[in-house]
Amino acid sequence: MRILFVTDFFHPETNAAASRVFERAKYWVSWGHDVTVVTSVPNFPRGRVFPGYRNSWYQTEDIGGVRVIRVKTYMAENKGKWKRQLDLLSFLFTATPVATLHKQADVVVAASPNFFAGLAGCLAALLRGRPFVLEIGDLWPAFAVSLGTMWKSPTFWVLRQLEEFMYRRAAKIVCLTEGFRTEITGRGFDPSTVEVVLNGVELELFSPAAPAEPDVLPDMNQRFIVGYFGTQGLAHGLEFVLEVAEQMPDVAFLFVGDGAQHQALVDRRAERQIENVYFVPPQPRQLMPAVIGRCDVSLVALRDLPLLETAIPSKIFEAMAMGKPVLLAAPPGDASELLASWGCGVHVPAGDVKRMVEAIAELRDVPGLVEKLGQSGRQASPSFSREVQSRNLLDILLGVAAQ
Repeated sequence: MRILFVTDFFHPETNAAASRVFERAKYWVSWGHDVTVVTSVPNFPRGRVFPGYRNSWYQTEDIGGVRVIRVKTYMAENKGKWKRQLDLLSFLFTATPVATLHKQADVVVAASPNFFAGLAGCLAALLRGRPFVLEIGDLWPAFAVSLGTMWKSPTFWVLRQLEEFMYRRAAKIVCLTEGFRTEITGRGFDPSTVEVVLNGVELELFSPAAPAEPDVLPDMNQRFIVGYFGTQGLAHGLEFVLEVAEQMPDVAFLFVGDGAQHQALVDRRAERQIENVYFVPPQPRQLMPAVIGRCDVSLVALRDLPLLETAIPSKIFEAMAMGKPVLLAAPPGDASELLASWGCGVHVPAGDVKRMVEAIAELRDVPGLVEKLGQSGRQASPSFSREVQSRNLLDILLGVAAQ
């Protein structure tokens, strides 16, 4: 089968969307399928072109057997409002014609985020007369409204109509969580067209047998380390973690990554002179298992917003694969239910400093608790392997192409 995938994020970017698309594409190629990806020049999250690339109108490369076509976009750092939205929108205008002119495709797949990548794939499939599959990584534009970066203005209603246009045109809508499916079918879309393929983790990469502590990490003298890995954005509400750190000076809090709220966190740490909080810039994905392996607990945080009840951050699966307990600070929902069903972590309410302090103290002080939760996660992780996820999505694509 010939698969054309349209996505704004792709390797060597290391955010969840980029890793998900790339790792699945490699499996599909290894199973004998032809995969072409239309994407932007790597620049996330700083809005700066990665070394070795240029922001040109059209360039191609081969990565692990995947044919990659990169198009020019306006680039902006992952923060603010108007420049970032222009960045996302520009991909629609450059990716759509390139994807449309690509004749060798049995099925066109597009992934959100970004919303406009989904629309680009939808338009290309429509113009080429190919079946279209839309993967939902977040429920945008409703997600933007929840975060306060968009209001229910005429712009929102236009985007809502475009969203529903994509849903109607898609032969299949593939959701990363059950909560996403419930939201979509609850708006009247045919349940038979909406599937769930849970996120996953590359088990060959994320393993307890990871290499030794990398040189990029600071010297953390504290014996117990809570690590947060990934985007430090508006959806995560990480400010309260600094309050927790002030109350637990014998615990180290390690942030690895970047994002819209990163500088605010750095500034607040300096202002409050919190000495047990450490910041490390984003690291290559191949190095992340060693970084996670250095920590005792993996922190996952989401703000207390109804729409975020449906989210399951990919860092949960990475922690499980590494045999690390998950400390989830989020509203109850899909993520907390997953932890409870597999017994691989602790859930506290989003932003609750007191409960977070108590949870960390229990993990630190109860003998064998960290090991027990970590082992449960490791045993469950084969159910969420990237290979399993790749096979499940491929089965959907094959079914769509056959029709």
